[in-house]
Amino acid sequence: PWSEDDCTKFITDWYKLYPEVRDYQLEQAAQARRHGYVRDMFGRIRYIPEVSCTINRIQEEGLRKAANFPVTSSAQGIIKRAMGDLWSGLPKTEWAEDVEWNMQIHDSLVVGITDDGGIVKPHFRWMEKVMTGVVKLLVPVTVDFKVGKKWGEMEKLSLKED
Repeated sequence: PWSEDDCTKFITDWYKLYPEVRDYQLEQAAQARRHGYVRDMFGRIRYIPEVSCTINRIQEEGLRKAANFPVTSSAQGIIKRAMGDLWSGLPKTEWAEDVEWNMQIHDSLVVGITDDGGIVKPHFRWMEKVMTGVVKLLVPVTVDFKVGKKWGEMEKLSLKED
């Protein structure tokens, strides 16, 4: 079991390894204190009234929200844009009749393909192209695919040419 000291050391060491994360958190905290809100990459706003609270625990909760919101909201915006582009583009593909959109779970899309017939890899290559082209970031957006008949039995699929 981890002690509180072990956890503190782990966090301290992690921030030494990734100091830019602390810089980012401080930048978001300053933004929240200055304006009372933070923005994601698409301009969506989350108000953070907790940063004005005199109760330290509540203020710290607000600072965590200020750092977390731009990341999670931007990721959500990227997947939603990708879903929109995929949805509007699918009818124009040769796979429109063979693919069933099932659900989204966080940053994953679950699709069913009724009959492989060699369409899995070409379809997923198309999806990858659409999804990685939704936004241009300093760090490229990547996509991976897993296939299987049951959720717990899915295996990663390589899209390299056979």
